[in-house]
Amino acid sequence: MVKEFYLHDAWKQSKLMRILPLHVVNSIKAILFNNDREDRPIWTPDPSGDFTCKSAWRTVRSKKGTTLTGMTIWYKKLPFKVSVFMSRVLLDQVATDVAIKRFGVNIASIHWSKARCSARFDEKHMSHRFIIQQVIKMINMFIHTSFQDLHLPNMWHDTYSKIEKLSLAIHCQIFYWHKPPTGWVKLNIDGCSKGNPGSAGGGGLIRDHNGVLIGAFAEFYGDCSCNIAEAKAMRRGIKMYITNGLTNVIVEYDSAIILNLIKRTRKPPWRFNNNIEQIQTMTKHRNFVFCHTLREGNNSADKLANLGEESKIVSIFNEVVSLPLNVRASMKLEVDGIPNFRFRQKKNKFVINDSTYQ
Repeated sequence: MVKEFYLHDAWKQSKLMRILPLHVVNSIKAILFNNDREDRPIWTPDPSGDFTCKSAWRTVRSKKGTTLTGMTIWYKKLPFKVSVFMSRVLLDQVATDVAIKRFGVNIASIHWSKARCSARFDEKHMSHRFIIQQVIKMINMFIHTSFQDLHLPNMWHDTYSKIEKLSLAIHCQIFYWHKPPTGWVKLNIDGCSKGNPGSAGGGGLIRDHNGVLIGAFAEFYGDCSCNIAEAKAMRRGIKMYITNGLTNVIVEYDSAIILNLIKRTRKPPWRFNNNIEQIQTMTKHRNFVFCHTLREGNNSADKLANLGEESKIVSIFNEVVSLPLNVRASMKLEVDGIPNFRFRQKKNKFVINDSTYQ
C-alpha cells in the first residue's frame, strides 16, 4: 500500500531504497499529494482520465493491425470507389466470369473492362488507340491525385519525362539563440524518449543576459513517453531556477503541447497531470515568460536531454568546464550568434530542372 511508504506529507526514502532502484525512487519522490483535493477515479484507456464510450469500444473490440497493403489501398487521396474496387479485387469479389460460375450461375460473361463490355453487349467496337488513351487518362488521374498542384502536360510522353525529373523542394529555416534582456535569465529545457515510450531523459540549462551559464542538469527518467519526459524536465528546470533564487525568467521550450498544458489552454492527460499541476503551482506567483521554439533553436538543451538518457544517472553542472564537449561547443555557437539550420521537404512543392513548381 502507498500509505506504508508515505508519512507526514513525505515519502519514506530509506524504505523505498530497500526495494526499488534509485531512478525509480527519484521519480516517486517527485510525486506530491494534494491533501486538499479529493481522490477521483481515473479511466486509464482515455488520455483525459474520463470515461468515454469511444475509449470503451476501442478497449473491447478486436482491431486488426495495419498492413502495407491496407495503407496503400485505403490511401486518403485516392478516390473512395477506387479503394473499394481494389479491396474487392484482393478479396476476389469482383463479378468476373469465373467468380460468378463458382455460384453455379451460367450467365453471359460479365467483365469489368468497359471496352469488352461495350463490344460484347452493345456491339460497340473500340480501337486499341482509344483504350490506350483511356488507360493513360486513368493513370493521369492517379498522378494528379498525388501531385495536385502540379501542372503537367497533356501528352503522356511529356508527362512521364517530367515526373522522372521531379523531386520534393527543400525548405531551409534559420534559428538563432538570443540572449535574454538585462535583468533576465533564460531557461532552455528539453526531454527525449527513445521509442516513445522508451528509455527517456531530460536536460536543461540557465544562462544570464551575457550567455554565461548559471546551472545545467541532465537526468534519466526510466521508461516513459516523450511528453512525460518533457514535463519532468520542465519541472526540474523550474526547481533549479527557484533554488538559485532567480527572478524574471524566459523559458524556451520545443514542446508546444506541454506549453499549452501549462498555460491551461487544454486539459492535461492523467498520466502527467501531477507534473503539470506542480509546474503551474511553482510558476503561479513568479515572473515567468514561456516561449516556444523548434529543436534547432534549443540545441544545447537537446544534447543535455540525450546525455541524461544515455548516462542513466542524474548530473548537475554549475560550471561550463564540467559540461561535455559537445554541449560546450553548442553553447559557444549559440552565444556567438552562429545559427542552426532546419531542412524539411515541403509538401506538394516540387523542383524540376532547377525550377520550382507549386
